[in-house]
Amino acid sequence: MYGRHGESPLPIIAASTPGDCFFAAYEAVRLAVKYMTPVILLTDGYLANGAEPWLIPDADTLPPIPVTFRTDPQGYFPYLRDEQTLARAWVVPGTPGLEHRVGGLEHDTVTGNVSYAPMNHEQMIRTRGRKIAGITREIPKTEVFGADRGDLLVLGWGGTFGALREAVRQLSGQGKSVGHVHLRYLNPLPADQLPPTGSPQPVSDPLTPPNQGSVQCSGQQPNPCTYTPAPGSAVYSPTSGEVVGPDGVKYSVSNSNNPGDDGWKEMLAPAS
Repeated sequence: MYGRHGESPLPIIAASTPGDCFFAAYEAVRLAVKYMTPVILLTDGYLANGAEPWLIPDADTLPPIPVTFRTDPQGYFPYLRDEQTLARAWVVPGTPGLEHRVGGLEHDTVTGNVSYAPMNHEQMIRTRGRKIAGITREIPKTEVFGADRGDLLVLGWGGTFGALREAVRQLSGQGKSVGHVHLRYLNPLPADQLPPTGSPQPVSDPLTPPNQGSVQCSGQQPNPCTYTPAPGSAVYSPTSGEVVGPDGVKYSVSNSNNPGDDGWKEMLAPAS
């Protein structure tokens, strides 16, 4: 889930049967292209050594995986993002006027230039997290096999599907109140209630200077801490590169190599 550097979470999908490996891999590719992110696909020895009858699907019934490559350099910045998916634009390497650098260092939220600014780093961490969290919009409602309310819910993923499903089936036949949920999406986990159609698009989180706001930690993984910005903080727009303060004054955001409060003050200058 956090298997790469830079505080960059990844979506994780687990296949449940030998035949499901195809559909799980297809879904992983679809999400990777739509959200411009690596996707981890989990399989295991049970699936590798298993076999089942499998009908080759009709290609026309599979969900489309559209890819649109940007070619217009006008107004292009490498890290401008889609308002819904927060994915960046796909560009064929070498396209005239759209050349940009890629690498493992932190980048500016718009230009893609290497940035060591603390506020920019915080914004990028949150943007990457929100992008992966937004995949919950793609996840169907969780289906419960057996009793949807009862004494025991068996939760599993991967090649344990057959064993768990049969165990729950036998226990249900004995009058036990048992249910079974087998997860395909391990990160992000399915949401009990998906955002309805027409719900507001993702917006930037409020940002505050260092040492402000509050952090509460529950000790539970994978997200043990919750950050609450201080009231009246500025709101940063990654598209325009501007910060709107509580008083409505707009500021432009530039990079700063100075640490601490001096760097924070240097990054904010009144917008022209």
